[in-house]
Amino acid sequence: MNKSIFTHKFSRIRSRMPLWAQLVVMLTFVTTVLLSFILVRDYQNNRRSIIERQISTSGRLLDLELQNLDQYVKELTSFCLQPLYDSDFSRILSEKDPIAASDETYILNQMRIYFFSRSDLNGYQICRLADGSIYGRSGQVQHFRKLPDTTAFPQEAIITSSKGKYFHAILPSEQKNGFFDYYQSIIRIKNKQPAAVIRLEIDRSFAASLNQSHAANGEFLCILNQNGQLLFSGSELLDEIDSDTLKKISGIASAQSASLEISGKKWLCISCLDDRFGMQLVSFCPMQQIDTQISFILKSSLLLGMVTWLLAALATFVIVRLTTAPLTAFSRRMKEVGNGNFSPIEENGGSRELLALSRSFNEMVSHIDELINQNYVSEINEKTARLAALEAQLNPHFLYNTLQAIGTEALLNDQPQINRMLASLAANLRYSIKSGDPVRLKDEIVYVNNYIMLQKMRFEERLHVQIEISDEYDNFLIPKISIQTLVENSILHGFGDTTESISIRIHASRKNELLQIQIKDDGCGIDEAHLQELKSEFQNYLTPGHIGKIGLANLYSRLQILYQGKASLEIESSPHHGTAVTLLLPATTVLTELPH
Repeated sequence: MNKSIFTHKFSRIRSRMPLWAQLVVMLTFVTTVLLSFILVRDYQNNRRSIIERQISTSGRLLDLELQNLDQYVKELTSFCLQPLYDSDFSRILSEKDPIAASDETYILNQMRIYFFSRSDLNGYQICRLADGSIYGRSGQVQHFRKLPDTTAFPQEAIITSSKGKYFHAILPSEQKNGFFDYYQSIIRIKNKQPAAVIRLEIDRSFAASLNQSHAANGEFLCILNQNGQLLFSGSELLDEIDSDTLKKISGIASAQSASLEISGKKWLCISCLDDRFGMQLVSFCPMQQIDTQISFILKSSLLLGMVTWLLAALATFVIVRLTTAPLTAFSRRMKEVGNGNFSPIEENGGSRELLALSRSFNEMVSHIDELINQNYVSEINEKTARLAALEAQLNPHFLYNTLQAIGTEALLNDQPQINRMLASLAANLRYSIKSGDPVRLKDEIVYVNNYIMLQKMRFEERLHVQIEISDEYDNFLIPKISIQTLVENSILHGFGDTTESISIRIHASRKNELLQIQIKDDGCGIDEAHLQELKSEFQNYLTPGHIGKIGLANLYSRLQILYQGKASLEIESSPHHGTAVTLLLPATTVLTELPH
């Protein structure tokens, strides 16, 4: 019964297909079966032959490259031992007493000469084991000097290079563009004890030259040290390799091969070990490349069958392309919609289903476009209007030119104090009106200093302000009138019934990728209830249509709009213990001078 139903359905399907379609399917099926039988029969023999040839070729190439690498490391050893041939240099390194200034200058000059005699060094340092002092330059420090303690050599490198036959160690580079760090001990002749350790930060130029011959064939090379640590990889696939896979790679014996899967791709790995320095070269050949060679051989031997198959495949391809061409165009149109083109597509699908799909798509695009116009654009306009309103509250347009004229008149009437007050006020008004947003930190500090000078005329010795901001932060960008707002808050709320004077400290520092600005006072402080009310007002101020006070809530709202949630305002306070307000901003700088 079931067989009869299947036969009936199959007959119905055949009756709906044209004869040419049935012939294409039949020829393609027969050709595929014949080629599959032949490929299965010859596949393993051809595969074995090609893999053995690949291993032999890569092995010979790795032997030559290993000899070059061995010679390269020997040259590094000779380079490191140059101080031994300089009696003064060798004496300075062997002394146990601290180095004199003249001796320090001498070894730095000699190191500079040695360094520039090679073109493959990122850094060159010497560590005197007697006092742990380090001299030289690294990839970050571009001149020779006595380096700080933070550049101390790894203990593993010192221990490894202080023993063994050749008194050296090869460790992975700490530089992004480095090949490896080479450590070589300088041995005292008298007691055969290490006097100093030299570190060479080798760039990737030599390793890249070794990898070129592999890259030309679609392969890549990796180099490991004697501890199985990865020194160089000619492919990004090994940049984040797990420890188990790395152990498998380092475990491949010399002149042997293994098949590994990395990032979903299979590789044929051929290894070669260096007996002198313990380094290991591993060549990675994609198995897909080997399979391609096998496929080419099989296709060449069965040319007639492949021609038949290609004709059938070509016919099938034409049919598929004719059928799927509208879908391809439809997919391309969907990508254009994703890029913002919401114009409707032409309703010509080529079939009833595609026509219905194109109509539904046009309706969806029209609806999305309408929602964007109604919601997204209006939301952007609302944010822009709110930001402009916030800036309008903070940037009143006073007649600072008139103030300057009054100041000049006060100076003519022997009133220099009034003139300075008016000049500061006019400068601040000009800053609030003309400066952009954000502004440089040093421009904001000038504005704050003028504001503090005006406030000191009121509070006299009752107000003390200390600004601790290093020059290195001058060009960092901050919102305009942000620090002044926080200083003003400290003055307004710091004085209490029992507070005779107040001290304010302004401090700037880096915290990871953020610029941290803290304004701390020793005023009367804020009680817990008032503090919670203030933090609640921060959130209410972000609500559309909410009208809040000018001050901390206003500044918090500006931060959220300008930095899209990447900035924050933190408040810590307790009664009679003062208040600390911390402003956290993305640490961005300006490279060109801003207009004043």
